[in-house]
Amino acid sequence: MSSPNEKNLNFQVFRCSRSSDEPKNAATAEFRRMAPSLESSMARSFWSDRPLGVKLAALVTSGAAALGIFAVITVQALNGTGETADELLASAEGTEDVLLADMMHDAVRGDVLQALVSGGQGELYEGAVADLAEHDQFFRDILAETVADDFSPEVNAAVETATPAVEAYLASAEQIVTTAASAPAAAAAAYPQFAADFAVLEEELPKLGDAVAAFGEQAAAHSEDQRGTAVTLALAVAGAGVLVLALFGWIVTRSVVRPLNKVRDVLAGLADGDLCGTTDVTSKDEVGQMAASLEASMSTMRSVMAAIGDSSTTLASATEQLSASAQDMARLADESSVQSGIVATAAGQVSTNVQTVSAGSEQMGASIREIAQNASEVARVAAQAVHAADSTTATVAKLGSPRWRSPAWSR
Repeated sequence: MSSPNEKNLNFQVFRCSRSSDEPKNAATAEFRRMAPSLESSMARSFWSDRPLGVKLAALVTSGAAALGIFAVITVQALNGTGETADELLASAEGTEDVLLADMMHDAVRGDVLQALVSGGQGELYEGAVADLAEHDQFFRDILAETVADDFSPEVNAAVETATPAVEAYLASAEQIVTTAASAPAAAAAAYPQFAADFAVLEEELPKLGDAVAAFGEQAAAHSEDQRGTAVTLALAVAGAGVLVLALFGWIVTRSVVRPLNKVRDVLAGLADGDLCGTTDVTSKDEVGQMAASLEASMSTMRSVMAAIGDSSTTLASATEQLSASAQDMARLADESSVQSGIVATAAGQVSTNVQTVSAGSEQMGASIREIAQNASEVARVAAQAVHAADSTTATVAKLGSPRWRSPAWSR
């Protein structure tokens, strides 16, 4: 495990900053200073930590949502257009009914005139009766259909206003045609009243036509307003969708491209031999994991390079020591060579001395042998002396016993 001094040396060698060595109080002050933006930073961190798949899914989802809203508005616009088209069609039908009513108004008068001309007899009269019945029913059906269509309150009010005049007009026509069969003169006398009813109805039917025309104009204006609203909403939704997609695209691109650019810069510096670069990428997505792996690899490389530097220094020192040792060995070899010459000379002298010693040794051996013989002789003489001493001792002992003591000695 490396000591703190070695770690400091490694960072000094590669000129790398050590943010982890900053005082804790400075970190606390920095945290307090940045406290107001903590929530926004957490939100950005949460988004940055999402995987790329989630970010792309969010982008696609936002686009799909914009398209869905655009589709809903388009469908609503189409439905409104359909309703407006129905109103326009109903307006056209109402206009047609007004025209048909005006035609029936004239047709009934024609039937009355035909009955008066026929004198109440013949096929001409019978045709007038049949036509009147048909036109009368058709006229009533037109009014009933107009009320049933319920175009607008104004149209319904106009129909209600015109209905009494229509009823009086048809009743007057029916009376004249019926009377013409039995009393043509009386029928002709009733014609002025019929003409008055015709004139009244001729004043009421244009009001019905005006009400239907107003309904048509209102339907056309509604259609134009609805079309403008649909176009405005479609453009607004399309613009909002484009802005949302652009915003999400910018966010996704920024959260991916910026870290990639930082990683690219660090890799470029690494290619130039800079092992102190840092990506400053803190996200936990794929790019953040790649950046963390790159920084871990660079940290390992810095440690390895620092160890190699230390080993190189040690190796250089050992090389210097080996060089000095080699020089010492060369000097010692020279000295050994000189000493070898001296030893060789001494060895010659020793050999001569050894030969002298050998001759002396032989002489010494002869002297030793002679000494040994003399020693044996001395031992023999000594043994004889010992024997003589023993005999002398025994004799002395005998002389000292009482038996051998003389009377003079006893005194």
